[in-house]
Amino acid sequence: MPHLHDAYLFGEMGFLIVGLKPCVLIEFPRVIMEQYKHNVLDRVEQAFGERGIRMLEIQGNVTSPEMSLKGCWIAYHSRLHPGVEEVFHGHLTEEMLATALDYPGSLPTSQEQVPHMLEVIYYIQLQDQVQIVTTFAALDHEREKVIAHYQKYRDMCREKLGLDILVLLRRPQ
Repeated sequence: MPHLHDAYLFGEMGFLIVGLKPCVLIEFPRVIMEQYKHNVLDRVEQAFGERGIRMLEIQGNVTSPEMSLKGCWIAYHSRLHPGVEEVFHGHLTEEMLATALDYPGSLPTSQEQVPHMLEVIYYIQLQDQVQIVTTFAALDHEREKVIAHYQKYRDMCREKLGLDILVLLRRPQ
């Protein structure tokens, strides 16, 4: 497998625009976030606002099991997934966050589950470069759900975006 390159949520934003994902959670260091908002989020909202794509900065004390979400942004599809932004208040469980972000897998909840964790990578091959379009975690027993999710995304991306996405499941490195 060639070296994977991050695309700064390129795939996540594409999935949102075609209606696959209810929302995208965006978190970068402040300096990068300012540029990302100006160069990506504002432009996406301007181009796709009529279709219901909206941006929202999380202002309150919103937490997930892994982190504080205050200052993060969400890009969400208000027409296809009305009310998804309402999830981002107070404390979010991992399941709430996974549903809002349309991730079919889950993180380990105990040390015993860590050896059963998979890193799931959707990517595209661009000439001599492999470009990541999304990544998430899953456990071994969620493999079938992950494959069904991948097939849905692969088919929609082929139809709507002309992209052939591939999948890689591996143990975290």
